[in-house]
Amino acid sequence: MSINIRGGKAATMYVLSNSTVDGTIAYEIAENTVDKGGFAADTTSKYTGAFMRNSKDIVTIRGTYVVNKKLTAKALIIYDSAAVDVNAPVEVTDYVSLNERSSAVFNDTLTADRLGYSKYAKAVVNGDTKLAALNMTQYDTTLTIGEDALFDVGKVNMTSGWARVYQKGTLKCPSDQFSNTGVWVAAGKFADDIDASGWTGVYYSYAGGSTNMDNTSAKLAAQSYVVEYENVKYVACKQAITVSYTDVPGYTAYVSANGGEPVQGSNGSAKVTGPDSSMSIVVDYVADQIDISKEYADPTLAAETKYTAASPAYDLTILKVTGDTTKDYGTDMQYRLKSGSTLPSGLVLESGKITGTAKNAGESTVTFVITGRNGTSVDFPVVFKVLPAGTEIPDINKLGVSVNTEDKTIDLGGNSAVIIVDPSDGKARAQYIWMLITTEWQTTTDHLE
Repeated sequence: MSINIRGGKAATMYVLSNSTVDGTIAYEIAENTVDKGGFAADTTSKYTGAFMRNSKDIVTIRGTYVVNKKLTAKALIIYDSAAVDVNAPVEVTDYVSLNERSSAVFNDTLTADRLGYSKYAKAVVNGDTKLAALNMTQYDTTLTIGEDALFDVGKVNMTSGWARVYQKGTLKCPSDQFSNTGVWVAAGKFADDIDASGWTGVYYSYAGGSTNMDNTSAKLAAQSYVVEYENVKYVACKQAITVSYTDVPGYTAYVSANGGEPVQGSNGSAKVTGPDSSMSIVVDYVADQIDISKEYADPTLAAETKYTAASPAYDLTILKVTGDTTKDYGTDMQYRLKSGSTLPSGLVLESGKITGTAKNAGESTVTFVITGRNGTSVDFPVVFKVLPAGTEIPDINKLGVSVNTEDKTIDLGGNSAVIIVDPSDGKARAQYIWMLITTEWQTTTDHLE
């Protein structure tokens, strides 16, 4: 049931004091009526929704209410906790005010001097909207601009960090009249004459990320400057945005946004600046330079002794490699002789191992080119000393030497060792050990470091 009460030529009109209406109420002050009562807060009046126009041409809407006729007034107040649908044009010469916890959906055109909010208020404008000013200065306020709407505003004043605007339609605002510390989600477009390069708090869509390496990915980390609206992520312009990517060993990642200056990442993360447009990110992986170090002494061989893959003269495959990637992201290690370098006669390089039978005694330096899984290469010199045939070469595996990995000790088994200091940190490590056959010591235990 709907009741429409109009005041007459009375001195005073009190409205619905202590009454109950199962439906909505519309009350508009009549000519020469003095507005004294309205919907007084101290009454027990009950209704689903109510529309009241007072003598100052200010319309107040309460409860749940639907407006289906054109609404003109000096001002429009959507009362506390009201829920209003407006399906007709609204023309207000002064202000539209959304009181605390109220909500309003304007499905037709809206014209007013200004639109203001109290905390927790929400509005949707689905028709073309013309405002002199938009004021969103209170806690947790929301405005949604429909995708078919032109939102033409003379000034935007969003001073609350909790204010949210979801713009699906078109925004028209003077470039120097946009002040925002909240979140303006630019899901739609700007009018052609707008220069938004100086604006802050605008969130542009995230178009995705790509990399130059298989089995890797890039994405936006969870953070305050990224919001999601209707299953699309939006990124704040001019803010440091954290990008997460697959951290690949042996590679340094460089992250760029919209083709801008690449930023070097670390441990799978980098920060780029959000652009003033839709953002896409690219991660370029650049191979680190590998480094090779020796874990044991250069080879001393005996001529006319056969060396096999199981017991090679020298094994490049067990060298210490740093700065390389893994098989998940790279190829197999590659080993070759550097141009102009040759092995002692009779020896060959096969799959990283030196095999064959050296023919002649002598000493020579052989340079290998070792290519890591990440594609970078390093020259690696090895000195081959070939002793005369018949010379006995001690085999460390047959000298009774044992290594205890738990307490990091070596039992030399009656032999002695020269331990060369590691030049990288000055610590004495058993990196290059030349076992000397001797009977000076019965048993010696030496620490690895």
